[in-house]
Amino acid sequence: MFWSKPTGGPDVAGGIWPVDFPEVRCINRSGGTHTKGEVVQMAWQPGVATEIATNDSNSYKPGWSNDTIWNTVIDPVTNATLNGGTLRRQTLYAVCTSDSVADNAQGNYKFFGIVEQAFCIKASGASLAAGSPLSVTITNSFNGLIASNAVVVATYIDIQATNTVRRLRRVLLHNGFLAGGLGTTANT
Repeated sequence: MFWSKPTGGPDVAGGIWPVDFPEVRCINRSGGTHTKGEVVQMAWQPGVATEIATNDSNSYKPGWSNDTIWNTVIDPVTNATLNGGTLRRQTLYAVCTSDSVADNAQGNYKFFGIVEQAFCIKASGASLAAGSPLSVTITNSFNGLIASNAVVVATYIDIQATNTVRRLRRVLLHNGFLAGGLGTTANT
């Protein structure tokens, strides 16, 4: 997830750097349009993207079908039967990096690394500050209000604070590979 390298800039000492994973092409099967900065998830669970025939074993093999769990993204969803309803379905999250991706169209999405423009919000309490852990909302945003059973998938790394207004900000998207913070709210 990280490597060490010197830079050509003022930070000549080196340090650790987040691996810059490339943007990848995926098919939007959300039923709506994704815009730049919106958070999405891969459609790993049966039934969340009806285009994927999850009774076909090829749906789970990369490159074996037009629609697989490896190339299909949807809007973030909750599962009311899983841990009280606030834990998002087990999946990988990404940020749309194309200006606009219509339903059933292909677009660019980033799954790891620094994302310069991702929608962030903090529903209540103090504003987001650099280093804040982030989970995902069903409104295609990162959320700084972490429920006690939500999954931390990113870290807020923007110098500007963000509060209840949904704004485009810089995040380190790690999909839970870094240690996350504890939940900040009780499970309701």
